[in-house]
Amino acid sequence: MIGIEKWKLEAFEGVVYPSSPLYFNDPYDCDFCMQRDALEGILDRETLIQALGKKFKLKKNEKNRILKTKNIENTIQKILQDHGASLNG
Repeated sequence: MIGIEKWKLEAFEGVVYPSSPLYFNDPYDCDFCMQRDALEGILDRETLIQALGKKFKLKKNEKNRILKTKNIENTIQKILQDHGASLNG
């Protein structure tokens, strides 16, 4: 299909073709971010580890730091920095 035919399918038949993030023109479109107040809403640290593990390959010592820390925000911020990301907000 070319241009107009694809447009008709999308507009009138509800067919949508999602683009791969590899072809986005903004490198931050799919960047990982977490709002600071979201940390307060995650009561279970195992859930937090699972969420971070979907984006980053967490080391065993990083998982242990999350489980044992008294300052979760600071710990997450340091771990994200180690992986080239940061908290948003």
